[in-house]
Amino acid sequence: MKAFDFSGTGSNDAAAWYGHAKTFEACQKYAMCINAEAWLHLNFFMRNVDWIGAIMV
Repeated sequence: MKAFDFSGTGSNDAAAWYGHAKTFEACQKYAMCINAEAWLHLNFFMRNVDWIGAIMV
């Protein structure tokens, strides 16, 4: 994967943020943290989904 979306809601937002920060730091890959509802409205329709990993927390 070239990039990752970390999605969380409620108390899991912190876990999603931590995962995105560590992915960017350790793997030097593009990573984004987003609320689960916003992900469903926006990132769900991203192009090139073959190289974007979606992690739901």
